[in-house]
Amino acid sequence: MKLGIKYLLMTVFIVLLLSVSLEGISLNLFSRKIHDLTKDLFTEKLDRLTALAYQQDELYFEGVYKDIDTGRQRLIDKLGIDYRMLKDQTSYVFVIDTTGKVILHPAESRWGTTFRNKIEKGKPIFPEAAMNYMNAVRQGEYSYTWHGIKKWCVFKMYEPWGVFFCQTTSVANRDNVVMSFLLVSAGAAILVILLGMVITLWLSQRLIYPVNLVIARLHKIARGELTFSSAAKSRTTDDEIILLDQAVNKMAEDLSKVTVSRDHVDNILNAAAEGIMGLDVHGKHTFINLSATRMLGYDPDELIGQKSHDLWHHTKADGTQCTEPECSIYAALTNGTVYKRNDEIFWRKDGTSFPVEYACTPLLKNGVITGAVVTFNDITDRKQAEAALSASESQWQSLVKEAPARIIMLSQEGRILFVNHQERIGYNKYQTGQLALDTLDIIERSQFSDALKKVFTTARSSSYQSRHKLADGSEHWCDNHLGPVRSEQGIKAAIWITFDITERILAEDNNRKLSQAVAQSSASIIITDRSGAIEYCNPAFSNTSGYRLDEVFGQNIRILKSGEHPDDFYRAMWEKLLFGQCWTGEIRNRKKDGGLFWESVHISPVLNSDNKITHFVAIIEDISERKEMEANLRANETKLIGALEEVKKYNQQLEQAQDQLIQQEKLAAIGFLAAGVAHEINNPLGYVQGNLTALQDYTNTLLKMNSFLTPFSEAAVAGDLNKAADIRAEVAKAREELELDYITADIGKLLVETNNGLDRIKNIVQGLKSFSRSDTGKMQTANVNAILDGIVNIVWNEIKYHADLVKDYAVLPLVECNPQQLGQVFLNLLVNAAQSMPVKGVITLRTFLRNAAVVVEVRDTGTGIPDDIKNKIFDPFFTTKEPGKGTGLGLSISYDIIKKHGGFIDLQSKAGEGTVFSVVLPHTRAQSPKAKV
Repeated sequence: MKLGIKYLLMTVFIVLLLSVSLEGISLNLFSRKIHDLTKDLFTEKLDRLTALAYQQDELYFEGVYKDIDTGRQRLIDKLGIDYRMLKDQTSYVFVIDTTGKVILHPAESRWGTTFRNKIEKGKPIFPEAAMNYMNAVRQGEYSYTWHGIKKWCVFKMYEPWGVFFCQTTSVANRDNVVMSFLLVSAGAAILVILLGMVITLWLSQRLIYPVNLVIARLHKIARGELTFSSAAKSRTTDDEIILLDQAVNKMAEDLSKVTVSRDHVDNILNAAAEGIMGLDVHGKHTFINLSATRMLGYDPDELIGQKSHDLWHHTKADGTQCTEPECSIYAALTNGTVYKRNDEIFWRKDGTSFPVEYACTPLLKNGVITGAVVTFNDITDRKQAEAALSASESQWQSLVKEAPARIIMLSQEGRILFVNHQERIGYNKYQTGQLALDTLDIIERSQFSDALKKVFTTARSSSYQSRHKLADGSEHWCDNHLGPVRSEQGIKAAIWITFDITERILAEDNNRKLSQAVAQSSASIIITDRSGAIEYCNPAFSNTSGYRLDEVFGQNIRILKSGEHPDDFYRAMWEKLLFGQCWTGEIRNRKKDGGLFWESVHISPVLNSDNKITHFVAIIEDISERKEMEANLRANETKLIGALEEVKKYNQQLEQAQDQLIQQEKLAAIGFLAAGVAHEINNPLGYVQGNLTALQDYTNTLLKMNSFLTPFSEAAVAGDLNKAADIRAEVAKAREELELDYITADIGKLLVETNNGLDRIKNIVQGLKSFSRSDTGKMQTANVNAILDGIVNIVWNEIKYHADLVKDYAVLPLVECNPQQLGQVFLNLLVNAAQSMPVKGVITLRTFLRNAAVVVEVRDTGTGIPDDIKNKIFDPFFTTKEPGKGTGLGLSISYDIIKKHGGFIDLQSKAGEGTVFSVVLPHTRAQSPKAKV
C-alpha cells in the first residue's frame, strides 16, 4: 500500500475517532444538562406546591378553615390552574397516596367533582416497585414503564398528609431535544470527515513526490553510487523536504571522501602478527590473514567456507573430543558474549597441536549476531618458560609449603605463581595464574599495588599492615612483607609473606579503648591491691574527692573513711570481698577538704590465672544530690497529699455547681422551645381530633345501616320475598345516599393517620421528657443517631421555618456516654444553626466514623462566624445574640460536656458561607481522639 493511501486512511481514522469521541462527550453532557434542567423545573413546582400546602395547614390550625378538606380543596384549585396553563402539554403536578393511587389531579375527567370521589377506582397509576422506592427515599426521581410507555417522575413526600406530590412526563418527551441535537451533530460530523478526506488526499500528493525523489537517491547510495548530477527539483516549497535532499547530497559527498578500498583493509589485517579469522554464524571461515595460515599450516582457500571446529578445534589437550556445545567459539556465536581463553590448543594441518591464547568476539548488526572474529597467538614459548620456572622452584616451594605464614609468589603484573597452605588459616582459595587483586580478601588494594610496584622498580623490600577478609566473612589484620626474587636476568618475581596479627591488634585496641573508657568515665574508678592500697584512680575520682593520683598512690583506701558507719559495716564488706564475691552498697565518705558525700559503690575482686585474688576494682558514683532530693521529695510529698485533698474537695463543689448550671441551661432551652413544641404537638393533635370527628360520623352512618338488618331478617324468615326485595332496594338507595363504600374505604386511612399523629405526639413528649430529665451523671451505651432524632423532634418547629433539614446517618457503634448531656449539646448546635440563617437555608446532620471515633457533623448555610471571634465562641457568657435572647453559656457548656466524654468539638466557618460544628466522640471512654488543628 502506497504512503499516500496509508496517510489518507490514517487521517480519516483519526478524524472519525475524534468526531465520534467529541459527539459522545457532547451528547452525554447535553443530555445530562437537559435532564438536570427538567428536574430542577419539576422540583421547583413541587416546592411551591409544598409551600402552599403548609399555608393551608396553618390557616386550618389558626381556625380559618372548618376542616382540613377545605385546605385540600384550595390545593385542588391550584392544581387546576396549573393544568389550565399547561393544557397543551403532558406534564403536570398531581397528588398520590403511599400506594400509588391518585388523590388530587388537575384534570377533572380523572378525579370527579366531590372530595369523596377523588380516588380513581381500578389500578394504581404507579407500579409497586416505584412506590416501594418512593416510600423509602421520600424525595427524588424515578423511571418506570406505564402501559408500555417509558415514563419519568419527580416526587416529594408531604409529611403532614403522608402523600406524595408528583410531576411525570414520558422519557420520549424529555429526550426529544437530545435526539434532535444528535441528528444535527452527526450530519455535521459526516461533512467534516468528507471535507478532511479531500484536503488530506490533495496534501499527500504534494508532500509525497519530493520524498520519493530522496528515497530513489538513497537507493543509489546503497548500491555504491556516490556521485550525482545536480540536485533534484522539488515541486513543493516545504523547507524540510529541501533540507532532506541537501542532507542526502552532503552524505554522498562525505562518503566518497572517507570510503577506502577492501584491499587496503586486507593488507592491514595480513600485516598483523596475531592470527585473525572471520567466521559466519555457522562457524564457517569468511576471512583468514597470513599469520593465521602460517600458524595453522593451511592455505586460505582450504579454510574459506569450511567449519572451524572440524579443522583446528576438534580435540582437547587431553585427547577427548571438543564438542560444539562446550566450544567457546560457538558459544560466542550463540549468546553474543566475548570469550578469552589461554588453556586450549589449536590443531595444525599436519596433525600437530600448539597451545594458544585466543579471543572470540561476536559481530552484531542491529542487535543480531552475523558472525565472529577470532584472534589468537601461539604461546608455546611462554608455556615452556612457565614449566621450566615451575621445575626450578620445586625445591624451595617444598620448604615454604609448611611455613606458619601465608607465602605467595607473584609475577610483575600481580599474577599468582605459587601459594602455600592458606587454607590452614581460613583465607580464600587462591588459584595459580589468578590476579591477586581479583580475590576478595585484599581490602587495602592501593597499599598492595604500591608495595608490589616498589619491589619491581627499586628491587627493595616493603612492609605494611593491612586488613584481609577471611572465607567466613570476618576481617583479620595481617603483617605483610614483599621482597624481590632475583635471577641472572634481574627481578623475576616477588615473594609476599603474610602473618596474621589480628589477636595482637585487637588486644592493643581493647587496651586502648579500656584505658580511654576508664579515664573518660563519669563514675569514679579505683584499683587497689589485695590489702586495699590504691594503685590507680581515674580523673572522675580526683574531681569528686579532691585527691590526685600522686597523693593517694600507695595509700590505703581507708583515707576516705568518714566514721559515719560502724566497724561491723566495713568488716562485713571485706569478708565478702575476700571470699571472692562482689559487694554493692551506699557509703558516706570524706573528701580531702573534710566534706562528707554519699556514694553508690560496686567493688569486684580481680583473679589471676591461679584463681587467686590479686586486686579489687571499685566503681563509685556520687549520689549526694540524689540523697538530698529524696529527703526533699519526702517532705514535699506530705505537703502535696494535703493539697490534693483540698483540691479534691473544691472539685466536688465545682462539679455540683456545674451540674446545676447544665440543668438550668437545659430548662432555659425548654422554655425557649416551649411554644414551638406546643405547636408541633397541636399540629398532629388537630388532625387526630378531626379524624375522630369523622369516625364519629361514620359510626352513626353504620348504625343507620344496621337498622335495616332486623326487618330484612324478619321478612326473610317469614318468607315474604316481596317485602325483603323492597327492604333490599331501600338498603341499596341508603347505601348510595350515605356513600357507604367511601366510608368503609376511608375508615382505615383515618385510623392510620390518627395513629401516626398519636405516634408523633408520643415521640415529641418522650424526647422532651428524656431531655428535661435531671442528669444522674451515669454513663451508659447509647445510639447517637437515636439521640439526634429525639432532639430533632423537640426543635423541629424552630428549624422548619429557617431551614430544610437533611439527614445523612451512617451505621454507628454504640457509644458510652451520658445521653441527656449529649442531647443538650445537639440541641444547642441545631438551634444556633437555625438562628444563623436570615433566609431559609439548609441544615445537614451527618454522622460517620473517622479513625475509630464517632463524628456528628452539624452544617448550616447561614451567615458564618467572623475570624476575629472564632477563638471566643466557646468562652462562657460570650454571645453574638441580642440582649435577652441568649445566655452565652450554650457552647461553653457543650464544649465541657464533650470534653468530659473524652472527645472534642471542631469548628469550621467562614463569614457568609456557613458553619460546620463537628462533635468527635470515642467509642468508649478509654479512647480519646486528638483535636483537629
